[in-house]
Amino acid sequence: MNTIKKKRIVIKPGDIFEYKYGAKKRFFQFMTVDRNCLNGDVIRCFKKEYAVVDSPDPQEIVKDEVLIYLQTGIYAGRAFNLWERIGNVAVDHVTLPYFRATDDVASEVDVSDKWYIWKPNGKVIKVGRLTDEIKSYPTGGVIHPLSVPEILRTGKNPFRKPG
Repeated sequence: MNTIKKKRIVIKPGDIFEYKYGAKKRFFQFMTVDRNCLNGDVIRCFKKEYAVVDSPDPQEIVKDEVLIYLQTGIYAGRAFNLWERIGNVAVDHVTLPYFRATDDVASEVDVSDKWYIWKPNGKVIKVGRLTDEIKSYPTGGVIHPLSVPEILRTGKNPFRKPG
């Protein structure tokens, strides 16, 4: 039996991916694997939208404002043909944000006192209730790749979280 072997793509910190939707596209960059959060791939999505026919230089893409940080599975997204890698720009100079999460994420409480924060692969800190500063931190948790396109289009994480 003749089988075709596909070459396994290995992603590296700094890899930039292109996500197309309609006549537009947006870019995101792989930052690291977060061992604190189910080995989720931490990405930063850039704010600027481009026409599908545009081919901006990766060095210019990463100068843009960050729309949102999130955690997902890049390999799975590639398997679903959601995005393609287009280049790499070093990320050693980038300071990653704190992420926030609560143990009450699936519950019906309106206000949680079980919040904690962490930087990817850093110490997890229990903070109790949210402060105004912590409310500005991106929400942690690995998002299924099929849910990521809507987030990349809007810059908003739609998953319900208690205050």
